[in-house]
Amino acid sequence: LDATKDCPRLRNLYTGDHRTLDGKEYYIIPNYSYIDSIRDFTEAEIEARNRKYDAEFLGGQLPVSGFKCEVPTPDGAHLRIGTRSLHRTMMAKRSSLEPIQENGVVQPNVSAATEAGTTEETVSEVTPPTGTLLPQKRASITSSEDKICKKRAESALKRANSKTQNYKIELEALQLKLKNAEAELAARPTELETLSSAVGGWNRVSFQSQKAHDTFPNKCSQLFGFKRFWDVRRIIYAGFKLKYVEPTTVKTNRDKFTKYEQCLIALMYLESGMNQVKIADMLGRHSSSTISAIVQFWIPKWGRLGRDLSRLPFVDAHLIDEMETLKFKNLGMEKIAYLIDGKDFKTDTSRVDRVVNCAQQSSKVHHSAIRIITWGLPSGLTFEHTDGFLARASEKKIVKVYAENNPRLVMPVGYSGLGDKGFQGTGTYYVNCNIVLFPAFLWSGIQFDAKQIGYSLQCAQARYSIECMYSLVTNRGCFSSTILPRHMFCYFDDMNDWAHGRAN
Repeated sequence: LDATKDCPRLRNLYTGDHRTLDGKEYYIIPNYSYIDSIRDFTEAEIEARNRKYDAEFLGGQLPVSGFKCEVPTPDGAHLRIGTRSLHRTMMAKRSSLEPIQENGVVQPNVSAATEAGTTEETVSEVTPPTGTLLPQKRASITSSEDKICKKRAESALKRANSKTQNYKIELEALQLKLKNAEAELAARPTELETLSSAVGGWNRVSFQSQKAHDTFPNKCSQLFGFKRFWDVRRIIYAGFKLKYVEPTTVKTNRDKFTKYEQCLIALMYLESGMNQVKIADMLGRHSSSTISAIVQFWIPKWGRLGRDLSRLPFVDAHLIDEMETLKFKNLGMEKIAYLIDGKDFKTDTSRVDRVVNCAQQSSKVHHSAIRIITWGLPSGLTFEHTDGFLARASEKKIVKVYAENNPRLVMPVGYSGLGDKGFQGTGTYYVNCNIVLFPAFLWSGIQFDAKQIGYSLQCAQARYSIECMYSLVTNRGCFSSTILPRHMFCYFDDMNDWAHGRAN
């Protein structure tokens, strides 16, 4: 009980030992229940209640319920025995028990409490008063505690080092197992590779696999017209912004073609020379209708990419001078702005329309054909070409149509061109009247002499670059057939654009 605040009557009732803690005086209450909420009553109320029920408390009767706490009242013998026992215990504590204060925490001396006749539980329940030890005794205790702590720390460090070493050994063993597992997994063929090796040939997975093309490098040239599949990936990304993903799963007939696969199919149709039925068989399709739809959608896109690579708007006098060949300089033919030539592609003859049938006839190949005209630099770079015309249209008329209204054919002033006799007189069709030279014509006399023949031969060899360019155009798979079938007429301009772009 707090001697300054709690009820004086209750305090006088328990004449036990008292002590001082934290600057306050307290009285010890042995063997009684905890008295709760005494401070809820004022001093006057408690004094009035004490006077009213004084006789009942002192007489040993039961506590009255008027108080908020219930305090059992022992008889005189028990009260005296309890008081003397508590008094002896507290006196023994004061005389023999000195608290050990370390790091601000007060700890009881259990051995001294045991010698004084008090159990460990009693010592832990009673809070000892604040005190100090003698310097010699405190130093000895501190020294022994330091030794114990040091031994414990050394033992803990040893155990930790041992565990760390064991963990390192286990970690190295696990890393070695992981490395071996990765090596075994890399060496083990995948399901896709096993299936490809078992089935053999080219299918929907292998034709777009970088690993398959690395294993068989010649196949890329046969299917896509490029020496390396890496070049195919680069031009697809540059032209269509499609990223390549290595196939990892087996494709079935029900799986739809991705955009990348569709793009490759259209390129394979342009470069390999296979028709739609053969492509469908290779890719595991029972019908070629799907391949036909893909070709109709993607061939114009490849044609637009070919136009961007073959119809060049930046040809000027500076570029022509920079790309002038040494052979033309030695022949005295400087300032050659362009080489011009035409090409006829044999086609099926239309049997439906008589007018178209007559317009297809070519005097150059003596067959139904489609005619184109190409302009290129002496170095072999082409910068303009026409769309396909029915071969009945003459080369001069086609040049007139294109040269008069095409800004890409505005040649620099003072430059000339080189062509064959079929383009005689076409120089006036250009805006700056760039004449066409014909070095093979007879200069004088009735026949060629040795000098004229040698000069004409050198000029023909110099002009041969335009013929080499046409060979690159006709080497495309879509033009590999001797006669262009009728169902490919609708794709001719796009195929022509892609072939010229591929030649560049």
